[in-house]
Amino acid sequence: MPRDTITPAEVEARLIELTDELDQAQDMLAEAEMEYAKAEYEQRQKLAEARLRIGNEERRTTEQQRKDEATVLCKSQDWNFVMADAKVRIARSTVFAIRTKIEVARSLGTSVRSALEIV
Repeated sequence: MPRDTITPAEVEARLIELTDELDQAQDMLAEAEMEYAKAEYEQRQKLAEARLRIGNEERRTTEQQRKDEATVLCKSQDWNFVMADAKVRIARSTVFAIRTKIEVARSLGTSVRSALEIV
C-alpha cells in the first residue's frame, strides 16, 4: 500500500537523479547532433558526385531523373542520414521529457514544503 507523504529529502534525491539523467541525455544529444552533421555532409557529397557522374553520361535525362538516380546510387548515405535524423529527434525528445520530469519534481517539492509548513 503506497504511503501518502513524500519527504523533502526524497524530492531532493529525485531531482539529483533527474539532473544526472539530463546530463546523460544532453551528452547523447550532442553525440547524435555530430553524427547527424557527418551523415548530412556525406550524403550531400555523394549525391553531388553521383549527379555529376550521371550528368556527364551521354544520354538524355530530366533533372528529376538525375536526382532520383543519384538518390538510388547513394542509398547507403541516405539511410545513414535518415537514421541520424531519427537519433537526434529521439535525443531531443528524451531531453524534453527529463526537463518536464524535473519541473514536476520541483513543483512537488514546493507542495511538500508548503504542506509541511501548514502542519
